[in-house]
Amino acid sequence: FSFNSNIPSWRARISIAFIKLSAIALIVVGLAEPYYNSVLIEPKYKNVRLYFLLDVSGSMVHAEDVSPNRLVAVRDEVINFNKSLDGRYEISVVPFAGSPNYYYCPLTYSKTIIDTMLSKVGPDAAPALGTNIGAAFDELEVKADVVNIIVLITDGGKEDSDIVNRIKLLEKVEKIVKKNSKIYTVGVGGDKATPLMIRDKAWK
Repeated sequence: FSFNSNIPSWRARISIAFIKLSAIALIVVGLAEPYYNSVLIEPKYKNVRLYFLLDVSGSMVHAEDVSPNRLVAVRDEVINFNKSLDGRYEISVVPFAGSPNYYYCPLTYSKTIIDTMLSKVGPDAAPALGTNIGAAFDELEVKADVVNIIVLITDGGKEDSDIVNRIKLLEKVEKIVKKNSKIYTVGVGGDKATPLMIRDKAWK
């Protein structure tokens, strides 16, 4: 004769088999180390614009009182600042020396573009040699319906007193400030004279 046990029941047996299969599946998945690639969408702020007026004159390139030189130190700081922003802002980088280059990096929301253009900025980014701070504001166009934050980064220059018309510069600045703008200046370098180091290797 045959003896068929009903303990455990067929339902219990199916449940146990399902649990075993689930456990095996989880072990396999765990060994495969899967990951979910999520794309973080940063908020876009359309009411604020940032302009970096960056001095790329010879003294910025060849003065090494700020390591490795003034321009590289400033460039890296602006890149780090850009990466630390809590969202995407319209940003423009305007290199200047004797005159500005407004076409170098026009306003963009792309952090990648800003970082790329900053990493490439150098003394050849400005169309003329020298240091003319006043010229950096010549064709700077700002919109009154947004907040314009303008950061002037420079080490100055001994020729400023001869080149810059201070009265006209004040007039330019006053017009820009009236259009919902804030202007900040960042001085680069120490309070003592420093030699300019002309090296054989690339300045960067």
